[in-house]
Amino acid sequence: MGIAPGGNVTSLTNIAISQYWSAVSTGDRHTIALNAVGNLFTWGDDGSEQLGNGPLLSSDINPKQIGTDIWTSIEAGIVHNLAIRSDSTLWAWGENNGGQVGDFTFVDKDTPIHILPLYSDFVKISAGYVSFAMRKNGDLWGWGANSYGQMGNNYAVWTSAPELIPNPGSPNTIVDFYTGRLHSILLDNAGNIYGTGYNLTKQLNVNNPLSGPNNDRTLSWIPIGITNAAKIFQGYDHNFAMTNTNQLLGWGFNFHGNLNLGNLSYCESASEVDCIIEQGFNPASPPPYTFKLKFYHDGEVACDKMFDIDCLPDTLNSCLDIRNIVTECLYEKNKYKLTFTVSNTSNPAFTAASVAVSSADPNLVFTPSIIDFAPDLNSGQSQTVMTCIMTSPFPYAAGVANLQFQLISSDGRTICSEAEQHRVLLDECPEPCAYTCCENTTPEGL
Repeated sequence: MGIAPGGNVTSLTNIAISQYWSAVSTGDRHTIALNAVGNLFTWGDDGSEQLGNGPLLSSDINPKQIGTDIWTSIEAGIVHNLAIRSDSTLWAWGENNGGQVGDFTFVDKDTPIHILPLYSDFVKISAGYVSFAMRKNGDLWGWGANSYGQMGNNYAVWTSAPELIPNPGSPNTIVDFYTGRLHSILLDNAGNIYGTGYNLTKQLNVNNPLSGPNNDRTLSWIPIGITNAAKIFQGYDHNFAMTNTNQLLGWGFNFHGNLNLGNLSYCESASEVDCIIEQGFNPASPPPYTFKLKFYHDGEVACDKMFDIDCLPDTLNSCLDIRNIVTECLYEKNKYKLTFTVSNTSNPAFTAASVAVSSADPNLVFTPSIIDFAPDLNSGQSQTVMTCIMTSPFPYAAGVANLQFQLISSDGRTICSEAEQHRVLLDECPEPCAYTCCENTTPEGL
């Protein structure tokens, strides 16, 4: 927030009173802003170089100016940033393990990097785990950690190479777009809205299951069902649209009342819902939780009832933090010792008995795939050494492993899954003696 750390801030606070601000955008734990003349400032967490001010800092509580260039548009992604300079060129920096920067590498960038340098006519940008940028001619480009099909290009693969995004409403033209955490939406000039990516919380305004190998997402753009939109807005997992009659419609994640519809359920319809859920539980306590539902008719309570619900937190909320992943090649064909640090950041506070590691690639095998904590890992604690053996085919053409992690409770239930995949480079392991010619069973080179 640009002030000294020390817990949540519950009062309005003037940030950097010496500056007049014209634009601001916030990521997961960092902020970028433009002052009145268009100079770029950043502050907050710098764990993935997202502040853009050179070599890694842990954090910076004071807004710092980045260079002397003049900028016209900024957009903070989850842990990276996009910006359009005054000459309409496109720049990016920050976390790049999923290709979010778009510079054909997977290496974090600590200063702004020129992206798609052949073009100098960019007019709009949006960033989440993936990046979108539109040129003046209407061409929409996309790249990044496309784990859930957020790019709408019919596959779910991380890419650091910008590519043209298909226009689902052609011959209509795309006039607006947003990409959130795991889904994206766009608006065409006829008022139609399309969506792509994850749909677990009805972000795409349709009911699951969807067709395809993963029935909770789509890899290509589908109609949202709204055809008279004038503007669109997007949060992490929910959306709003302003119609051409000034009606505000909302859909998607609503468990915290995000949509102001009077309920706390996922909403696949923009219709007004005539009910309210009153929550009566301590979020720091273990389940079951108690909910009181009241249904109304013509302004009067038609009925109310208490429900006890034995539930765990939303499986896609941030609940764990995986860092310091190291792969050590063992002396066998493509067998690796995998070491990493895991932190339990679940909220409400849950105790984790184990962590599960997996990959969408069925050729990667983990032994064990569920690793027990000793002792159990409470919320706010870290376990610095977790180890398992990962085996891949030989040779492993992919060269990288995309890993996913889950926290598991003592009774075997998933507390939550980490939405972001971790991309790990795999060196080719040397062949063991059984596959090479050597004497007296002594491996070559020893």
